Amino acid sequence: MAAVFQVASTFTIPGRGFVIAGQIVEGRIRKGDRVTLPWPEDPGGERSYRISRVEMGDGAHVDGTPFSFVGLVLAEVPAGAFQR
Repeated sequence: MAAVFQVASTFTIPGRGFVIAGQIVEGRIRKGDRVTLPWPEDPGGERSYRISRVEMGDGAHVDGTPFSFVGLVLAEVPAGAFQR
């Protein structure tokens, strides 16, 4: 069964890779699993990437409400592939 992940943010950490931050809604996600993302250069296309790290953290919303998040680090994503 595939895991369900709710994406809250994406960013790149130089020297580490592309990060998808959010929450696991269902299932388990582990280092070495693969994630499928839409490919911006190919409308309707998608690519699969290996998760090189799974990290957890805590933060605060603008109003000060605390939240927890999971970061999925994808080292194989080409630099600048998902810039907005």
